Amino acid sequence: MKRMLIAAATLVAALLWLPDAAEGQKRDKVQVTRATPQDYAQLRNSREITGKIVFVDASSNLLSLRLESKQKTPVKGQPKFGWMITTVGKDYEFQVEAAAPIRKMFVGVEFDDKGFVKDKDEAAALLRSKGYIPVKYSDIQSGMVAKLALAPPKAGAKEEGKPTVRSISLIAQGDGALQNGDTPAKKKAKK
Repeated sequence: MKRMLIAAATLVAALLWLPDAAEGQKRDKVQVTRATPQDYAQLRNSREITGKIVFVDASSNLLSLRLESKQKTPVKGQPKFGWMITTVGKDYEFQVEAAAPIRKMFVGVEFDDKGFVKDKDEAAALLRSKGYIPVKYSDIQSGMVAKLALAPPKAGAKEEGKPTVRSISLIAQGDGALQNGDTPAKKKAKK
């Protein structure tokens, strides 16, 4: 009995003393900011960008895309190993052209009206033959990974400096919605 108590106490002490084994596998939080006019100016010469869909508004053809990057930041109080890798994201808002084609490059799980999984054979055959599956604007969901083909900003446009989206290619299903209830600011109507 005494040996069991000593073994249990040793095990508890070891568990409390050892660092969390899954600490390096924790999903880091993304520090998100809105894009500034300088950020849009950097995109002026870009033909296409790839990121995650944050917000889609079908009524106004508005789309918000998050571009994420890894950043090395210093950690205070640790002179030898004083760096930490963090994920930083910027949310960009784009106006989508009315006739912009939207293509899906993957076959995902889809459900019918009754909640049953749809047959994927037809979609897979279409993907093999055309190389993409044509979809509607309403099929775009938050969290999907998308490649946007951009048109340069027009001089004298309402939102100077912002490129418009010519086409959308949905590359991957993504890993869940990114929306936090934080939708792009609605434009106030001029009276």
